[in-house]
Amino acid sequence: MNSGFPWLLAAAFAVSVQASPITYTLTDLGTLGNNSSANAVNASGQTAVTLSTVYGYERAYAGTTNITPTGASDAMAQDINVFGQVTGTTYLNGTPYATLWTNATASYLTAGSYGMSLNDAGQVTGMTGAGHAFVTTGGNMTDLGTLTGGGWSSGYAINSSGQVAGYGDTASGAFRAFVWTGGQGVQQFGTLGGANSYAFGINAAGTVAGSAQVASGYLHAFVTTTAGLLDLGTLGGASSYGYGINAAGAVVGYSSVGDGANHAFLQRRNLVRPQRAGWRFRLDAEVGVRHQRRWTDCRERTVQRRRACVTADAAGVPAGDSRTAGGGKCSA
Repeated sequence: MNSGFPWLLAAAFAVSVQASPITYTLTDLGTLGNNSSANAVNASGQTAVTLSTVYGYERAYAGTTNITPTGASDAMAQDINVFGQVTGTTYLNGTPYATLWTNATASYLTAGSYGMSLNDAGQVTGMTGAGHAFVTTGGNMTDLGTLTGGGWSSGYAINSSGQVAGYGDTASGAFRAFVWTGGQGVQQFGTLGGANSYAFGINAAGTVAGSAQVASGYLHAFVTTTAGLLDLGTLGGASSYGYGINAAGAVVGYSSVGDGANHAFLQRRNLVRPQRAGWRFRLDAEVGVRHQRRWTDCRERTVQRRRACVTADAAGVPAGDSRTAGGGKCSA
């Protein structure tokens, strides 16, 4: 079969779609007088939202329902599954607790822990009070330990099989992306020629997406293959960051462009597809995926968000590499 034929069809379809643009409506989920952030959405359109009050306290919401436990000073909703269960972090008397909400009722894990992601089975991953990645099964927490010689790790994504993707430090002080699989343990990934790598997304097949340093020190988005990390490149700038991956292996994130601005991207079949300037949403004709431009100010987010905070200094080397899920700040 002519391998170019499907691409010609895709091109023809792209013309027909652009001739009749589809429009979408953004729904403002509101605030409590300060900032708000929708961190996840499930197949039914239910959202996991964190809102800040005028005094800076954070409140967890499942859609429009306030699920912040009574007596909590702060609560953050990070992820939501198909059944409407939510995970995140609740602060009680100043201490964080990874939390699983079921029907708006909170169940707490151990003191000092942070909840980052959950799957449809209700398994949660994140970081323990000891600074180790964890996964839960039936409400019981399993400490996933650290990478060889390292002292810190955290899980940031979990798939339907209970595989956990995240990153941790090593004996040298460098950070490495990893995937943990029950019965097999931790698989540590390398880099793209630089010092560090970070994993933030995993799909049902166990394919991981994230960012890794290239030889120059800049971060590039990657996706894992049987041969290792595949560099997804950039949109013309120095850096790119991969944050999510779907069942088809499509990766989303953002990249710097030639003028220094950041643009959202969708990667499919080794092509990084930018969002056109000024568009809120567009339809990618080849893969039929709608994606939204997302601007991220790392100083306004904490690593307690599902997607870890990553920045770069003037030389392009990520700042704040000593951060932890409990640290909550990026350094510049």
